[in-house]
Amino acid sequence: MVHHAAAVGFQRAAGAYERGRPGYPPQVVDWLLARLGRDVVDLAAGTGKLTRELLAAGARVTAIEPVEAMRAALPAQAGALQGTAEAIPLPPGRVDGVVVAQAWHWFDAPRALGPVAGLAYRCEAEAWTRLDAGSTDSP
Repeated sequence: MVHHAAAVGFQRAAGAYERGRPGYPPQVVDWLLARLGRDVVDLAAGTGKLTRELLAAGARVTAIEPVEAMRAALPAQAGALQGTAEAIPLPPGRVDGVVVAQAWHWFDAPRALGPVAGLAYRCEAEAWTRLDAGSTDSP
């Protein structure tokens, strides 16, 4: 189930989200793919900020996003699917890894952990991102 505020807000403002949300440094994408493998799910993919970076780095990406307006902005080569972390529309063991870019707080974590963990062959990498305009640190 999608949180009501997220469903309404993101449906109305997908364009603003795309314009205002920062992207991800190539070093972060390389770090993730080195640990996860090349066949990944971008869960709660939004408008595809991380999805596009993963694709550019050579990953095979399935983007899962529940909000129609956000899903419409995803790149065609991502194979976008409607779904949530609690109800992933793929069978278990399907991919090398799962990425979630700044969206875990929208999930019902106790219900999402099983489907997310079961989706990947292995679960080895974790990345936390935050916007820190004054930082010059690498990942």
